[in-house]
Amino acid sequence: MNIWFISILIGLVFLLLILLGFLQLQNFVKVFRLMSKNGKVLIGKNPKKIHAGSLLLLNIDQDAYIQNASLMKGVTVFARFKRFKKLENKSLPILASSYYELQQFDPLTRECI
Repeated sequence: MNIWFISILIGLVFLLLILLGFLQLQNFVKVFRLMSKNGKVLIGKNPKKIHAGSLLLLNIDQDAYIQNASLMKGVTVFARFKRFKKLENKSLPILASSYYELQQFDPLTRECI
């Protein structure tokens, strides 16, 4: 009887994980569609297996200035996109090539840029 209980419990946890992963994917789709209405969207990713990973969405205009930025950072499926105002209204080529500008951000965000 204990083996059945443990098997059912593991199955329920697995289904919960699938549901939370689906909700995280829906959050990505919602933010991506909202940003893509305003122009080009660039995606920077820094996936990690055990440590925290990050995903950065940048909405740029024709002159490569960042209009909107959203960052998802975390280890679990509870991570959601948050607006990242530090990058907004900056030139992407200048930001990516400037050592001083990049040092203002943590290593996960730096790799995404």
